[in-house]
Amino acid sequence: MSKASPASLPKSIDRDPIGQFIDRTLHLNPFLFGVLIFILNIVVDGLLAWRFNAFFSSSQNPGLLQDPIALTTDLIVEPILCGLFLWTIQGTESMLRTLSDSDALKTNPKYREQLKHYLPLYRNRAIFVLALVLALFFTFTQVAAYMGWVPWRTLSGYLYIFPPMSFARAPFWFISIYAVLYAIYNVAVTIFVLHRIFQTGKIDLVPLHPDRCAGLGSIGDYMVRIGYVLAPLGFIISIWVIIENSKNTLLGEYVFLLAIVAYVVLAPSLFFLPLWTVHRAMRKSKRNELLKLADLFNQNYFKSVDDLSKPNKASDENANKKIEDVTRLYAVIEKTPEWPFDFATVGRYIAIVFGPLIPAVISVIVTEASKRIPFP
Repeated sequence: MSKASPASLPKSIDRDPIGQFIDRTLHLNPFLFGVLIFILNIVVDGLLAWRFNAFFSSSQNPGLLQDPIALTTDLIVEPILCGLFLWTIQGTESMLRTLSDSDALKTNPKYREQLKHYLPLYRNRAIFVLALVLALFFTFTQVAAYMGWVPWRTLSGYLYIFPPMSFARAPFWFISIYAVLYAIYNVAVTIFVLHRIFQTGKIDLVPLHPDRCAGLGSIGDYMVRIGYVLAPLGFIISIWVIIENSKNTLLGEYVFLLAIVAYVVLAPSLFFLPLWTVHRAMRKSKRNELLKLADLFNQNYFKSVDDLSKPNKASDENANKKIEDVTRLYAVIEKTPEWPFDFATVGRYIAIVFGPLIPAVISVIVTEASKRIPFP
């Protein structure tokens, strides 16, 4: 089978209208889109706080500069989520095209067939409508909570100083929730597609590939970037822990404790579990290659032994040469990775998902140390 060409894939795999508008019309990449949201948040929050004197407050509702959750959400979480929303579209297309051109999959006749079979999942209009409706509903409930139209309150924050300010924040809530919902769907479909592709068919590992992952490093890189989806949740958990810890109520907040445990367990699971199918395919391919080499070794080994056991018959130099070649190849294949990532990739993922928890850990350590160490 000839080497696949990325040009045979559709020009645009994902047909999400909002993502298409940002990518094709505004020509923004994920980083620039995140920066744009960051700047707009600063401008809108600053203008609201200036217009309604909400930078500081002496009431029970904090001012903007006294509201760590608002600052974290608006200046860190939302820009990251919006950038990642665009990346899930562009990054997925890039990864699938890289795999399509990969030497590791060029002999798999089912790969392109299955990929084309599952492409419609990326263009599901029903998912777009559902994400749109849910984002609009969440945005409405947020505004309604601030305006007192419903019997519950949302998180206390500077917007309660003058609730109509929530209308100015509504577009950011909408795009952030939509970004989260669509990104989750996009990533889930990609993981499913990878699972189906590597569950069947043959792959050819490339032992000396520069990605140090036998030619499948693009999959590991894709999963690392999914860590950026989890990082905002880590920031939020960290802020909550610091706030509750300062009030000495952390151990009584079981919801926070469960959230921390769930994050610590699910963060590494989300990286390793989706790659398990790829790992099994790589391990199977490696084992098959080693068995082929072992069979070649045995054939030439027993021929050489048989020649040596016969009197007045010199050993077959050709067989000896093949034994040396097979032995060298066996050593190379034996070192071929069985996972589509290396230690540096794992290190990056751990830093991304657990780095946001460091401030919370430091806060707890300092608080506990201050209780046990007497200060003059």
